Amino acid sequence: MKKHFRVLFVVLAAGSLAFSSCASGPRVSMSDPNVRTDRSGKWSDADSRQVSATLIEKCLGSPVLDEYIEEYRGRHNGERPSIVLQRFSYEASEHINTDIIASIMEEAIVNSGKLKFVAGGELRENIRAERQDQQSYASEESAAALGRETGAALVLTGNISLQVDRAGGTQDRSYFVSAELIDVETGSKVWIGRDDSIKKTIQQSRVRP
Repeated sequence: MKKHFRVLFVVLAAGSLAFSSCASGPRVSMSDPNVRTDRSGKWSDADSRQVSATLIEKCLGSPVLDEYIEEYRGRHNGERPSIVLQRFSYEASEHINTDIIASIMEEAIVNSGKLKFVAGGELRENIRAERQDQQSYASEESAAALGRETGAALVLTGNISLQVDRAGGTQDRSYFVSAELIDVETGSKVWIGRDDSIKKTIQQSRVRP
């Protein structure tokens, strides 16, 4: 009888531990991406989407850019200008994933049909390595030819900067976002877009950047 009691006690104890382990684990629920949430007061994915939408509208609706595209196509047998994407930088005391803004803008610009993108950065180097590798290991008929890359006419880049104003337990955070299209050949800026709509006020007893 005592042996059975000990076995039952061990089973119940193990079950209790397992239950408490599950109960203390993280609780996960799905969030609506269209509902804006801001728990920390710092840069969020909703901020990235809002800023991207503004910059895309300004870029694709720019008469100056349309004039550049028309002039370029006239000199290149109707070919659309190609863009290479450079990483957006940020000057802030917090980490900001600028790749989100860049990728959203890239998708919208490509789908507009006005411009086309070519691979840049690490991706371009990987493609070049693959093309070089094919020269030795792929058949002559299937190997990608060398010296056939499409040169970029424009570079898309940008920057996010943060201005912080503190007073007592209140902190105001203002974000300034810029994006630019730069002519690779001349270095001139074909288009500049800015957005300063992201402003946040944080009130708490102790404020840290």
